[in-house]
Amino acid sequence: MKSARWSFCTALSLCLLLLACIVARAQSEDRTFPLLRVLTTDAPSKAFERLSFSSDGTLLATLVGANPDGDSEGEEQSVVVWKTADGKALCTIRPPGGQASGVAFRPGGPTLIIVSMDAVRYYDGRTGALRKVRSGAFGKVPPRFSRNGAVLACASSDEKTVLLMDVLTGRPPARLAGRGGTLTALAFDEDSTRLFSAYRHEVKGNSGYGTGELLCWKVKTRKLLSSARTDAEIMGLGFASGLKLLVAGGVGGITLWDAERCIRKREIGGGVIVALSAARGGRYVAAVPVMEPYAEVFDLKEGTLAGRTRRFHGHGGDVAFSPDGKVLAAALGSDVALYDVTRSIPPGPDDY
Repeated sequence: MKSARWSFCTALSLCLLLLACIVARAQSEDRTFPLLRVLTTDAPSKAFERLSFSSDGTLLATLVGANPDGDSEGEEQSVVVWKTADGKALCTIRPPGGQASGVAFRPGGPTLIIVSMDAVRYYDGRTGALRKVRSGAFGKVPPRFSRNGAVLACASSDEKTVLLMDVLTGRPPARLAGRGGTLTALAFDEDSTRLFSAYRHEVKGNSGYGTGELLCWKVKTRKLLSSARTDAEIMGLGFASGLKLLVAGGVGGITLWDAERCIRKREIGGGVIVALSAARGGRYVAAVPVMEPYAEVFDLKEGTLAGRTRRFHGHGGDVAFSPDGKVLAAALGSDVALYDVTRSIPPGPDDY
């Protein structure tokens, strides 16, 4: 009798725990974040593609040019720099030829780099004045600066090799050759001693998504430290420095990796993630699900969904946390929305 009563109590406790987990997830899915302001282009037929905050968080660079379906082929692109405090546009930069593949502010100042197929160009992000040009052949993978701004990582034109450019000396870039496949994402660790590169490998007979591969490089020696293959394609990388985890987004959702050994730890969420951003020094990551009109924010320590941004017309293109982790910029169609992610709130009638 006691055994039966014990079994019943145990089963009831498990059911209540499961119910609590389901309720908690439903509540998190039903939470959003206070909207600070919306940045809108003067051309509603154009969509935002890439985002980058300045190191002090006062400026936000946005690459504009894709059509509402997210295709930038044949579209003239431009970069608009905004003041985050009031949402006013400071300047608009039109790269030669009207083509650009990525933007990034250099840490420690207002220098903005724009990567095009034929060059990396350095601009004053406040005025749009061109400062320097480094010619070459570059791919479309979003570029990444080391934390001190001395090294710029970008893709070769065939997107097979990582180019490490010495920003200070201007020496020819070091080349980190992959092991086949197409480069899809880059990320430095918290002190920029290591660089992670993700590759896509095609699957024979499958014209859709491929498999993935992670490579971990020592930046100083250019040596390959470790690698790992995945069954799912990786589309975005970030580094959660507070937890010392590499965060990968792609087919299957978000995967957390032991950055030291390049070993998979666990997965969060699901679906297909096309872009992500990890908050520096924090435990949160923002992700853009494919073809959805919102972005999601996950608590990496708890492994749960913290909330979603409000819905906009047009699917997401990119996300970026401010350096202090308090503001999230989400590119959603022809708008960029800035959110206060320090607190979440119930959604209003306009959020559905």
